[in-house]
Amino acid sequence: MHGRTKSVEARLQRLMTGRRIAITVQASIMTLLMLVGIAGCGAEPNPVTSSDPDPSEVKPPGNPSLGAIPVRSSVEDNPPGWPPVEFEPPLLDFGNLPPGGTGTGWVKIWNVGQEPLKIIRSITSCGCTVAENLAGREIPPGGFTEFSTTMNMKSGLGEKKEKISIVFEGYSETFAVYYFMAEVSLPIRVTPPYIRAADRVANEWVHTTSGELRVESTDGKPFRILGSHGEPPQFIGFDPATNPPASAYTIRWDLDRFTEATLPWFWVIETDRADCPVVDVRLRHESTKPIRPRGRPWVPIDQRILVGEVRVGEPFEVATKIEFVERYTPDPMTAGVTSDSPFLEAQLLEAQQDDQFLQFRIRITPVEAKPGLLYGILTLDASGYTTQLRIIGRVVE
Repeated sequence: MHGRTKSVEARLQRLMTGRRIAITVQASIMTLLMLVGIAGCGAEPNPVTSSDPDPSEVKPPGNPSLGAIPVRSSVEDNPPGWPPVEFEPPLLDFGNLPPGGTGTGWVKIWNVGQEPLKIIRSITSCGCTVAENLAGREIPPGGFTEFSTTMNMKSGLGEKKEKISIVFEGYSETFAVYYFMAEVSLPIRVTPPYIRAADRVANEWVHTTSGELRVESTDGKPFRILGSHGEPPQFIGFDPATNPPASAYTIRWDLDRFTEATLPWFWVIETDRADCPVVDVRLRHESTKPIRPRGRPWVPIDQRILVGEVRVGEPFEVATKIEFVERYTPDPMTAGVTSDSPFLEAQLLEAQQDDQFLQFRIRITPVEAKPGLLYGILTLDASGYTTQLRIIGRVVE
């Protein structure tokens, strides 16, 4: 695997190349697109633990991992129609953050033109990114305005990219776009962060039943892989009987033992790391695509929760939430939870409204669960609709 700096530089290059394409839309269309982007955000997973890790902070002029990346963007690289602005840093990279982690940083917008620039509005692409409202700010020629931003990581692993769109007076038919990014990772990283088991080609599904994954520790420490979704790992180029533990492995995944109805939404790898007993990757297939039932007034925040090591008979608690669309009010009295897995018992301890969210606190007890992979499913109820929540961990004696 390439080093962190090379990875960031490659991602920045892709972003900067994309930014050279003109982004010109009517203001009404822009507003519609932004609203759609915000509404769709709730379908992604959110933090997997009941308490957030300590925030990770990035201060100007940017993340040191960017290496030789320039301190400021260049106005020559702006798409046609953009105002004469440069950003410092050219993109905000929060580096590696854990699920549920938070990155905070600062950005300067420089006016490199000859006239003052006034910001009409600013809007982020997702509710997980919080930035100051820039409307009404005026930037003098040669000057800058600075704003803070926070990117709250959800539970899905892999690279995350969000943006803030800014409209300037006199440039109302265009908007300047600034990008934030981070990689959500556990102490053990799997690449790619998903398994592509199906692709849509010429209106037909083309399936892949096997492939490879690279599994490595982010701190370079050796570890052992104990299982690959409940089965002994199929190593490539490594023999655990003769080779000492390594810091990186290549293993094979195989779906032949599953039917379309039993395909897991997440492929789980078990390790001997105390700080990362399980790590998962999303399995992409037409049968594992979330489908929102018609009329359901809310979206789940979590598709799965990682619970680490658990023991039979010892209960533990998890927290999750669902988000209601604005015109609906969450009703805790309609909340419920049931276990769809015979080896798990589930009890709803509390359902509480928090603005547009309905928060669940659930006690789970493993019963008659075999040592090894724990992959259970709960059903959450609210306002007459349901969703499934996967509980992923490792049963130890």
